[in-house]
Amino acid sequence: MILRASSSLAKTIRRRSRDLAWTLFGKFAMTGANSALMLFLGWFMNIEAYGLFATAVGVQLLVSRMVMLGVDQGMIRLYTVEDLRDRPERVVQAGLRSMGLLSIPVVLLGGAALLVGVQDWPWFSLAAVIMGSVGLAMFDYAVCTRLARLRYRRAALVQASMPAVRLILTVGAFWIAPERPAAVFLVYAASVLLFGLTLSLRTAQQAAGRTEDRPDRKLLFRLISYSKWPGLCDVAMMACLQQGLFLLSYLDREADRGVYGFALTLSMGFFAIFLAYYQTILPRAARLDRIEELPPFVLKCVLAALLLVFGCVILTVLIGMFLPGFMEYKPELRGFAAPFYGLAAFMMLLIMEAPLTVACQYLLLPQLALVGMTVRIGLVAYFGFRLAPQYGAAGAGAAQAAGAATSLLLYAALVALAVRRRIRSEPCAG
Repeated sequence: MILRASSSLAKTIRRRSRDLAWTLFGKFAMTGANSALMLFLGWFMNIEAYGLFATAVGVQLLVSRMVMLGVDQGMIRLYTVEDLRDRPERVVQAGLRSMGLLSIPVVLLGGAALLVGVQDWPWFSLAAVIMGSVGLAMFDYAVCTRLARLRYRRAALVQASMPAVRLILTVGAFWIAPERPAAVFLVYAASVLLFGLTLSLRTAQQAAGRTEDRPDRKLLFRLISYSKWPGLCDVAMMACLQQGLFLLSYLDREADRGVYGFALTLSMGFFAIFLAYYQTILPRAARLDRIEELPPFVLKCVLAALLLVFGCVILTVLIGMFLPGFMEYKPELRGFAAPFYGLAAFMMLLIMEAPLTVACQYLLLPQLALVGMTVRIGLVAYFGFRLAPQYGAAGAGAAQAAGAATSLLLYAALVALAVRRRIRSEPCAG
C-alpha cells in the first residue's frame, strides 16, 4: 500500500514537473525571442526611437488585455465547472465571440486616432498598436485553449512559434531600412495579427469539431460576467508593469525612458516565469474537488514559487554584475542595472503571488485579485512620483519593487480571510 502510494505520488510529481517544464519552455521561447529583438533594437536603434517603440509595445500589451477581458482565464475556470463539463467546447467558442466583439471598439477608436492624430505619436506607431493588440489577444487565447485541455506541450509549441517568426521579420525590416522606423513598427504588429487570426480560425474549427452545440447568449454573458474581473486585473497588471515607462514619458525624460525600457526588457524573462507558473497551476486548481484541498495546494505552490525565486535571484545578480561590462559601445544604457534590480524584484514578487491569484479563481472571487492590483498601482504611482523625478530610471524601478512588496502583504491577508470564510461556510465532505 505504501509503495503504491509512493509510486503514485512520484508519477504525479513527474507529470506536473513535465507540464511546468513545457510551459516554461513556451514562455522562455517567447520571452527570449522578444528580449532578443528588444536588445537588438536597443543596441542599434536611435535611443529616442527605441523609447517610443518600447512604449508602443507596452501600450499594445495593455490594449490586448482590454480585448481579451480575461476570457482566457475565465474559459479555463468555466471549462471544468460542473454544469459545463459535458460540453466545455461551448465555453471556448464563447470566448472567441467575446474577443471578436471587443475588437470592434479598439479598431474604431484606433482608426479615429489615426485620422485625428495624437501628439508625439506618429501614424505608424498608432497603427502598430491597433494591429498588434488585436492579434496578440487572439494569439494568447489560442494558447490558453490548449492549456484548458491540459495539453501543455502543444500550448508551448504554439507559444514559441509566433515570437520567433516575428523576431526574424522585424530584424529583417530594420536591417533593410534602418532609417525608416515605420517598417519596424508595422512588420512587428502585422506578424502578430497574422498569427492571431490564423490560430483563432484553427481554434474555432477544433471547437466546432468536438461539439455540435453552439454557445448561446446566456453562456456568452456568463463568461463575460465572470471574466471581466480577471480581465480588469490583467489590464491593471499591464498598466502596472508599464508604469515606469508612462511616468518617465510624463516627466519628459526620454533618455531615462530608453534606459528603463532596456531594463524592463531584461526583466521580462522573470515575468515569463511568473506567467508560466500561473498558467501551469491554474488548470490544476480548477480541478480540485473540495475547498479543504485548497490550502495545502496553495502551500505547495508557494514553496515551489520560493524555489523559482531563489533561482531568479542568482540570475539577477549575475546579470547586474557582468552585463554592464559589455555596454562600452552603448554608454547611454550603462545605467540599466539599478532599474533592472527593482524590476526583477517586482517580477519575483509576482511569482510569489501567483498561488494567491489561483486561489481567488478557485473561489470564483477574481475581484479580490483586482483589489490587490489596484492597490499596487496606487502604491507604485506614489513611490514613483517621489523617486523618479530625482533618480530617473533607477527611481522608477525602485518604485515598482516597493509598491509590489507593500501590496502583497495586504493581498495575502485578503485571500487568507476569503479562504477561511469559505471553509467555515461549507461543511466538510462526509
